[in-house]
Amino acid sequence: MYRGRWLGHRARAYVTCPSTQPLAWRWVREGAPHGGIVVAREQTAGKGRFDRAWWTGRGGLALTLILRPDIPTDRLGMFAWLTAAGLLRALATLGVEGKVKWPNDVLLPLPDRGHPRSRDAINRVSKPMPPTSSCHPDKRNPCLSSPPLLRVRGRLQRGSRSNEPPCWSRLGKWAGILPQSAIAGQKVDAVVIGIGFNVRRPDCLPLCADQAAFLSDVGIERDDQTVLHHVLEGLQSVFDELLGRGDANSENPISTTPFQEWRRACVTLGQVVRVRVDGEVVTGWAMDVTPAGALIIRQSDGGERRVHAGEATIVKGSFE
Repeated sequence: MYRGRWLGHRARAYVTCPSTQPLAWRWVREGAPHGGIVVAREQTAGKGRFDRAWWTGRGGLALTLILRPDIPTDRLGMFAWLTAAGLLRALATLGVEGKVKWPNDVLLPLPDRGHPRSRDAINRVSKPMPPTSSCHPDKRNPCLSSPPLLRVRGRLQRGSRSNEPPCWSRLGKWAGILPQSAIAGQKVDAVVIGIGFNVRRPDCLPLCADQAAFLSDVGIERDDQTVLHHVLEGLQSVFDELLGRGDANSENPISTTPFQEWRRACVTLGQVVRVRVDGEVVTGWAMDVTPAGALIIRQSDGGERRVHAGEATIVKGSFE
């Protein structure tokens, strides 16, 4: 089991469990230390945001982190993007560039339906379509409007023949993040972060995981322990940068390196989005994210709306 400077010094590992999240909360009530982790190869009753089913079976790992940070309660929202930044670093050390979707998804390329998954096709990636929406076309941030080619194994690659169909034309969910917290008085008692990520694509998937992406889809063949080591190393590095130096308590934590890495990889920013918030639908241009993790949306009337949580959909024609 991984043992970093402080993350993973105490761990509880399971082959199968209903869900790592309630096991972590039970450990918190028992006095779990900062940096404790719960990990399982299979979950039989995993849950994601909005109480949705989260599949973790053969080919995936479920991980829950326990943190006891000294931060103000209004900064709890940052743990979604901070955790995603750590996962991006883990992917980079494994040799692949990931993307993120607000608020809590880390993405990798999906193989085209019906396209043979041959070794020759593994490393080909395709350029996402640039935004074509008419909403504020002249106000787009040029750094956000044209996502770069996805980088696999340190190189940007395409098919060898011009008439060859691209192997990767869609992005799928490689990892999901579920941060939860406990507050005692005016202090944060604990932050519990559930993470599910995919290693090897199995022969068949349940319907709830039909958009799941796997490291094996992009030619990354590693055993579970190796992938877990990279994931925990990436997470510890971003937590050290923001929590260890006290930057989480600063006036502008989004100026830090982890946030800028997350922002550059975010396919939501610079796009027209539709977000469902408590039964209401908010539509507009995704401009930026606040230190608390709220998405700033510019609506058609020019007004700005800050959305702290919701289900975001990128409007067709802006990015697929």
